[in-house]
Amino acid sequence: MFDFLSRLFSDCRCRRKRRKPPVAKPLDDQLRTCDTDLPKINSLPLGRSSDENSTLQESVDGWTQLLQHVAPNGLHNARARCYEGTRTQIIREIMAWIESKDPQNESKKVLLVTGHAGCGKTTLQQTLAEKCSENGIHASSYFASIADPTRNTVESIFPTIAYQLGCEIPAVKQLITSAVEEHRSIFSQPLETQITTLIVDPCKRFQEESHGVSTRPPHVILIDGLDECRDEEAQANLLAAITQTLLADDLPFRTIISSRSERSICAAMGPGGHLKGVAWHLRLDDNDATHDMRLYSQLRLSELFGPGTPHDQRPTEDDVETLVQSAQGQFVYLATAFNYLAVGTGSPTEKLKAVLACARPQYGPEPTHPFNTLDTLYTDILLNAKDAYERINLHAGRDFLLLLRLYQVNDNFGLAVKLPVGILTAMLDLESDGLEKLTSDVRSLVTLDRKGELRLRTLHRSFSNFWGEEWRAKDVFVPGPRIDAHLARCCLRHIIQCLTELHYLPDRWGELPHGECRKGSFQAAVWYLPWILGCAVSIDNDLVRFSRQGGWEKVDRLLPFAYRDYPNFFASNWAVCLGKFVDSLNDRIPEVVTVLSGFLAKWDRDIFGWRSEPRNLLEVTMLARASG
Repeated sequence: MFDFLSRLFSDCRCRRKRRKPPVAKPLDDQLRTCDTDLPKINSLPLGRSSDENSTLQESVDGWTQLLQHVAPNGLHNARARCYEGTRTQIIREIMAWIESKDPQNESKKVLLVTGHAGCGKTTLQQTLAEKCSENGIHASSYFASIADPTRNTVESIFPTIAYQLGCEIPAVKQLITSAVEEHRSIFSQPLETQITTLIVDPCKRFQEESHGVSTRPPHVILIDGLDECRDEEAQANLLAAITQTLLADDLPFRTIISSRSERSICAAMGPGGHLKGVAWHLRLDDNDATHDMRLYSQLRLSELFGPGTPHDQRPTEDDVETLVQSAQGQFVYLATAFNYLAVGTGSPTEKLKAVLACARPQYGPEPTHPFNTLDTLYTDILLNAKDAYERINLHAGRDFLLLLRLYQVNDNFGLAVKLPVGILTAMLDLESDGLEKLTSDVRSLVTLDRKGELRLRTLHRSFSNFWGEEWRAKDVFVPGPRIDAHLARCCLRHIIQCLTELHYLPDRWGELPHGECRKGSFQAAVWYLPWILGCAVSIDNDLVRFSRQGGWEKVDRLLPFAYRDYPNFFASNWAVCLGKFVDSLNDRIPEVVTVLSGFLAKWDRDIFGWRSEPRNLLEVTMLARASG
């Protein structure tokens, strides 16, 4: 479980160029009581050998094993759909293709929907999923998201599709269950083997056994956001697997895949590509969405400014045209603008004036890149929220942009370690509802997902892309090193606070007189100290202050407590990684190096000894340390 931590220190200098999410979260569930963490369905029980795990795996039925590889967040939901009257022509054409039994259409069983960011691909897929569900032909959907580690790789796509097929057709569920029980290692096999075993073979068998039945079973499969799955090679392999199986066999499926025009899509549809001539390619960028965007804008404005709105405050047709032209074909611009008007504090009338002011530049050339007006809108929303947040006395001295960006980067696994929201909030020394207050005026950009572990979810990938690029974010950009340094300072301060607030140390972390999140944040500060410090720069003065306040002595007192409650999770290379960090300080702050050097050898010996000692000897060590 701690394998990824051992690499963090050596990788921290380059991790912003190429970052992969850790394979598991080292914090135990007890540390995350405040967040009610989602079960880690892919993790095997700790403390068992591989043989024991293999035996345990074989003891469960195939359907239960399949569930361990399903991405529940990837299932269809009704959060967004096309507004009534918009995208009607495209939806009509796609539904006709789905329901057609024309032999000419039978030769093209895959539809690729491509378009730039924010053009409405996901909303279109959500609408198609709803219409197919209403007609009884929806077989399965998978909505990928690069910000969600449970659905940002291709590995969970076919198990999730198989799961939904089984739920729709009980007879297929039994066949899938038997297939998994016969091929226990199927989830580690190539994608083509997975789709054949989990989907194609069970469905062919079902067809054979139900021969003569006239009713057409659910047969529409939707995969949204293929470009949101990491690794272009894996994307290409998934398309190839679909081509080699669903297209080659006599199955009734219609598969709709949406994505940006990534390399994998272009190669598959280009000259000599395996989907060339056998798939229908719908380019949303080629469809003029001006009429749909105008209708959408009129509908949203009529909802916000009803009949009771004074005449001089009602939006005009010129206002509608300004919004449509500013969107530059991006539905996400309009969706963000209208969500901004509808949620948070402030008058919709005044907010609309601000949006229109951004959309009507008073000087300068035309936009130089396609996201210019969208970036201006994002910037305006962030700056208005910053002013509102920082005007409150309670928030004096807090940097709104830094805190919000820190939460966002943490959710995307961009920090040294991924921390549950409750623990991160306590470590940042915010109120328990600090994140709610922080996001109250940016709900048009982010939302708080309370399903399972509380997390900050970005509503559209374009916002993450915007805030991660300095040339786009400009005045609201927050550099990565500044985020790392702030987290490191909070971690050091937290360790000092832990013992300052206590008159004595109890025998266990659980007996600390604090709430679960605060206890968890104290423990996380000690557990992850080497990696948090290793990724931070420009904190020399903070390290000197920490040393002079007896910070390392406090770490020495807290360390056995951090180890004792969760010895199986504690990183054995804790002292080694901290030592590498100390080596980088030799030429800069020898005062800190001198103090730390004496502790490092001791901590290395302590951790080695604790791993060898019987439990009762460790408790004697802790009691002696606490009383000293």
